[in-house]
Amino acid sequence: MDQSSKGSVQIAWLIYSIAASIVMMVIMYVPFPGLDNKHLSFLQMGIATITILGSGMDFFISAYKSIKNLFANMDVLVSIGVFSAFLYSVFAVFGIFGASGHAFFETSVMLIAFIRIGKYLEERAKGRAGKALQKLITLQADKAHLLSPEGKETKVNASILKVGDTVIVRPGEIIPVDGEITEGTATIDESMVTGESMPVVKKKGDSVIGSTINKTGVLIIKTLRVGEETVLSQIITMVEDAQMDKAPIQRFADKVSNVFVPIVVAISIITFFCWYLIFYDVTPTLPLYGL
Repeated sequence: MDQSSKGSVQIAWLIYSIAASIVMMVIMYVPFPGLDNKHLSFLQMGIATITILGSGMDFFISAYKSIKNLFANMDVLVSIGVFSAFLYSVFAVFGIFGASGHAFFETSVMLIAFIRIGKYLEERAKGRAGKALQKLITLQADKAHLLSPEGKETKVNASILKVGDTVIVRPGEIIPVDGEITEGTATIDESMVTGESMPVVKKKGDSVIGSTINKTGVLIIKTLRVGEETVLSQIITMVEDAQMDKAPIQRFADKVSNVFVPIVVAISIITFFCWYLIFYDVTPTLPLYGL
């Protein structure tokens, strides 16, 4: 499945989980003449099952991989909350192990919906950064006019230029390299690299940045940097690294969750068994499971 198709599937599950949450809320608060709580509970169980197996599957896979690597991320806590709510609700509906009372199917569905919304906003931000990166890549010049020591001009691929080569750049052309002007004066549009909105006047001895646009004048430029050493290539590399790397706050959150999740799980289990063994009632422990 390509990235576009995968994105469409994720959006579809997001829409479904939001719609399912709304339906769950309607079932909870709107009376349905002719349908008792048992029938409504079965309806909620069906909706929750589809939501968990479809919209929530990504989180459960992430949680499984995390546990397999002996690391507890927030998806582990989300998965525990979702499954705890769902399993208790199933037990309550069928009276398994003496469970009874209100079912919490809506908790599973709404929790998945909220997490889905957060993931969608995160992916949307990454998508914008990716588009900005693609735009930067398209700024690079494909061709260049190489000048030989004898003054002969040859059109070549910009990728074969090396340090020390001399190129000529005419008005309207993209400067193919980072270099120094040896002849000519021109105004150069550097907005796509520096953010400067006004064209900058450049003359002999001034440095120029590759991928900027020569607006006026003919320039003879000596190549100083090519390939990955150019300013634009370094910007592209920084953007790629920023996309792949986690933000400091996210790394901190992962470290905290690795300690926080096991503690929460341990407290929840201890509280569950204390209430079950002493009072034979687990309902007061449900808030510890996100219910």
